[in-house]
Order: sequence, then C-alpha cells, then structure tokens
Amino acid sequence: MLLFLVLVKCVISKIPAQYEEVVDTENMLFTVLTPYDLAYTYQMKHAYMLGSQFNAELNRTMKNLDLVQAFPLQACSPLEQKFVIPTAVLIERGGCSFTEKVNNAQDAGAALVMVTDSDYASRREYVNMIPDASLRIVDIPCVFIGTTTGRYFLEYFHDDENAVIKMDIPVERLTSPWIHHQRKAPWEYWGDDHWLM
Repeated sequence: MLLFLVLVKCVISKIPAQYEEVVDTENMLFTVLTPYDLAYTYQMKHAYMLGSQFNAELNRTMKNLDLVQAFPLQACSPLEQKFVIPTAVLIERGGCSFTEKVNNAQDAGAALVMVTDSDYASRREYVNMIPDASLRIVDIPCVFIGTTTGRYFLEYFHDDENAVIKMDIPVERLTSPWIHHQRKAPWEYWGDDHWLM
C-alpha cells in the first residue's frame, strides 16, 4: 500500500499544473525549459517596492513564458518591440533608473522584466532594484538575476537576436527525495547547494 501511494505521488507530481502557488517569495526561483544548454533552475531577486507580485495577489507560476532580449538592451528609451502575447524581457542594468526601464518594457506590452548586471567584474550577484523618485506606477513583476546567469542568457541572444528562452517563473523549491526535476545551474551558488543534484 505504501509503495502504491509513493508511486501515485510520483505520477501526480510529474503532471504540470496550469499554475503553481509559490510560498517562499524571499528566495524565488525560475526554471528554463529551452534551450537545453540553459535548462536549469535559477535564483532571482524580486524588486523592492517596484512592480507587482506574480499574477497580482498570488505568486503563481507563469508557464512556458517566452523570454526575449530588449531592444535597446538597457531599455532607457521606448522598446522597438511590441508584445501581444505574455512575454518576459531581459534588460541590462545601467544607463537609467530601474523604474524607467520597467515602464518602457511595460509600455511595449511585456508581462515581466528580468534585469541583469552589465558589470561582469562586479562581485555582487544581486542588487536591490528600488523605484526612482518619479512615483510612476509599474504593474508587472520585476526581478534581478545573477550576473553570470545574465551573461549566459545574453550570449545566447547574441548568437540569434530573434532567439527565445522558454521558462516557468516563479517555481517552488523542490526538496522531495523522490523527485528531482530541478537542476541548479552549475555556475550559481545558493549557499545551501546540498539540496539539488
């Protein structure tokens, strides 16, 4: 009987729900589905007092979300792209405030903004994204990803500027000994790396 229950739990957990509620919002994660070279689980930091939570009042996973590179990359002027389907935009830090960057992406129809540092020599992987003094309202989630991860994503986009990264964001951290479909990116350090293979 116990073996049967374990088997049922394993099968059910493999069936993706349309939405998963994410409880731990302090240390948020996302998973890249494609391309295969980048198919890992990554850590991200949600902006402080800038933007919304994921899917308004609940932190719900956006499934199969497209991530594209912003044009211009620093998004300090209106984006050249216009989005009609839910799309995340990767933006490089620098040149203007986070609020201006996110507002330009929001005006282009982006569903989420992901910012990465342009200073590869920086020893800080994450920064606190805070709003500027303009008091402009941002209605989409904004996250900051690590410098090394951002560099890998930008290199992928550099090879093909029309490339798309498919991801689930945010995802809950899985610690079950039975199922390990999350693989931490080998270049990221989370401080407690014993939990994933």
